Amino acid sequence: MTDHSGPEIITFGCRLNAYESEVMRDNAIAAGLEDVVIVNSCAVTAEAPPRRGDAAGAAGDPPGQKGAA
Repeated sequence: MTDHSGPEIITFGCRLNAYESEVMRDNAIAAGLEDVVIVNSCAVTAEAPPRRGDAAGAAGDPPGQKGAA
C-alpha cells in the first residue's frame, strides 16, 4: 500500500488543467481532505472524457460511499 499525504489528483487536459489541479490540491489540503481522489478533466480535449471515466473506475468507490464519483 502506498502512503499518500493529502489528496491524489488525476489530471487530464491542457496546461491550465495542470495548474488548476495544483490549486485544487492546495484547497483540498486547506479543507482537511486527505483520503480522496480528485479527477480534473476538460471536455475540450478529445481524449479527456474517456480517460476520465477510466480513472474514476480505477479509483473505486470509497468505503461507505458506493456510487460516489
